[in-house]
Amino acid sequence: MRSLVMRANAVAERIAAPLQSLLLLATRVYVSWQFLKSGWLKLEDWDSTLFLFQEEYRTPVLSPTVAAVAGTFGEILFPVLLIVGLLGRYSAAGLFAVNVMAVVAYAHVLLSEGFEAALGQHYLWGFMLLVLIVELLNTGIEVVVDRIGTEHNHLSGFAKDLGSTAVFFSLVLLGSTWGLVLLA
Repeated sequence: MRSLVMRANAVAERIAAPLQSLLLLATRVYVSWQFLKSGWLKLEDWDSTLFLFQEEYRTPVLSPTVAAVAGTFGEILFPVLLIVGLLGRYSAAGLFAVNVMAVVAYAHVLLSEGFEAALGQHYLWGFMLLVLIVELLNTGIEVVVDRIGTEHNHLSGFAKDLGSTAVFFSLVLLGSTWGLVLLA
């Protein structure tokens, strides 16, 4: 029975591996595109961008001008790095921070009635970025475990299983969020 379960698990893993790579690529491109569009709009009309940061957005830490420059820079740089696969964890974490700051700065609007879908989009992007961060950390765990040795070790397998479980739960959160956004 155990051998049957192990074979079924191996088949499922072979089927899921290419799909996982495609899903992660699609996630990187989709999230990056959303932020690139926003950053490009800010660059196209810088006067309006400054006006929004001075009058509409409420940036709690930075001055409006510094926040406009930092936000626009983050919305342009991090997506490009994420799409080409450079500094993946840092790019995803940087976009996650940009997303959180956008929600904080515009919370007085996003949390009001009628803006549920816009807030849901920010939640969705945040969970998509979380999946990328967790997947990159899982890859790091696998690389370190494989670097230590390829012989079977219970603790090595356990570490890899925990990393995969973290990815699975981040995907469950993403799927749940996606469903809630679609229902909103």
